[in-house]
Amino acid sequence: MLNFDLQIAILRSLVPSYVDEKRLEITSTQFKTEQDSFMFNLQYLKREKLVDISSISNRSNTTTTNFDDAVHLLNIKSDTYTLARCSITHLGIKALSTHLGTKFIRACCD
Repeated sequence: MLNFDLQIAILRSLVPSYVDEKRLEITSTQFKTEQDSFMFNLQYLKREKLVDISSISNRSNTTTTNFDDAVHLLNIKSDTYTLARCSITHLGIKALSTHLGTKFIRACCD
């Protein structure tokens, strides 16, 4: 499901990539959202050409307690999250500034 607040949070986190022209790594855990929701909203932003994605991958955090006992093997916790390398586009900056009520100033004279 589309989540407007999540999309704005993603765009806000990618603003430094517009200035530096470097791709940033963002994760679904960074936004405290489910992996599927993060992927769906990120793909929507890409389709609308608000972000440029170079790679998306699923990762897992595996925490183990003790491998000495077979019972402890059942207590392994594995959390998966999505890692995306992306940058914001000019359209993304315009959409974010429109949402925030910021106006662009032309710095040229005719």
